[in-house]
Amino acid sequence: MWKNEIDIVILGSMMNGPMHGYQLKQHIQGDYLKHFVSISTGSLYTRLSKFEADGLIEGKREQQDKVPDKKVFSITEAGKRRLVELLVSPITISGVLLSDVNDFIIHALFFDYLSKEQRIGFIIPFYGYVRDQLKHADVTRDSFSSHGITFKDLQVLTFGMGRDVLKDVARYLKDLMEIP
Repeated sequence: MWKNEIDIVILGSMMNGPMHGYQLKQHIQGDYLKHFVSISTGSLYTRLSKFEADGLIEGKREQQDKVPDKKVFSITEAGKRRLVELLVSPITISGVLLSDVNDFIIHALFFDYLSKEQRIGFIIPFYGYVRDQLKHADVTRDSFSSHGITFKDLQVLTFGMGRDVLKDVARYLKDLMEIP
């Protein structure tokens, strides 16, 4: 996973309101995000320090009785702008379908912060990539089927190429582009 996706998760999560580091870590590792990203506590606090130094977030110490003070972070207007920049920046296509889809989904989880035009602009290149991969899988499957490969072997080959996954991803992307 690229740093941009981790930054998206951190900044996007902070759009829910002020949080201290432990709350943020729990949010990231809880519910749906745990399926797409894992971040160590050390990496999280390193990113938070960098974001604070860059003016993307603001930290305020809150006093607590009988325990150390905690630092609560809030996203700034600059942080919100940076989040949008990260969300619309293209993902780096690695050619490993599940990894590429995972990186795409991290962006999609925060699409609420984009306009429809920004969302479509981000989706179109990835949609083109998926469609190209699907065409390649179809051509490969067709070439093998014309060489007398058994139906069972053809099914295994089709599954191995991720053809059904590609079809599902292409349908998912098309649906995302049609949402108002």
